[in-house]
Amino acid sequence: QSFPFGYTRTISFDEAAITVLPFPEKTIQDEFKGDVGDFSIALNKFKGEVKQYEELQGELIIKGKGNFITINKPQIKISDAVKVIISDDKSELSIVKNKIHGQKKYQISIVPQKSGKISAGPFYIVCFDPYSRRFKKIESKIISFKVTPVATKQSDSDSFDNDKKKGIKFNV
Repeated sequence: QSFPFGYTRTISFDEAAITVLPFPEKTIQDEFKGDVGDFSIALNKFKGEVKQYEELQGELIIKGKGNFITINKPQIKISDAVKVIISDDKSELSIVKNKIHGQKKYQISIVPQKSGKISAGPFYIVCFDPYSRRFKKIESKIISFKVTPVATKQSDSDSFDNDKKKGIKFNV
């Protein structure tokens, strides 16, 4: 059954030749998740000393031109020395000459699981750069920081014994 206000229309497009580029090197190909653009990565605010199991916060910024709308979160090879949480923060985008330019910010939380001097990173994305027609692995600097050990907690019974030695009386 057709509707009285409906109609059929044929749309034609000009033909165009396309060039299919070869897949990237095997190592990059396995990590490519579909990000397309000319990007750079910068890290901010990852300075100082932190205690073991306490959160070290910082910011990661991806800048450039490309498809920021569908860009994946940066990746990091994680060791057992840290736990890493990456959360989206905000994007600042504009269109210049029909291309999306801007930056996307991520909040990074690193929780050290061991004490001592720790290195984490680099954070990275693997993208196809349509301007150079190459697949690229864009990396941040490695983050290094000092982690002080957590003081061992005194057991409740030890604390009770110490309080008795100090002359504190308990009514039971």
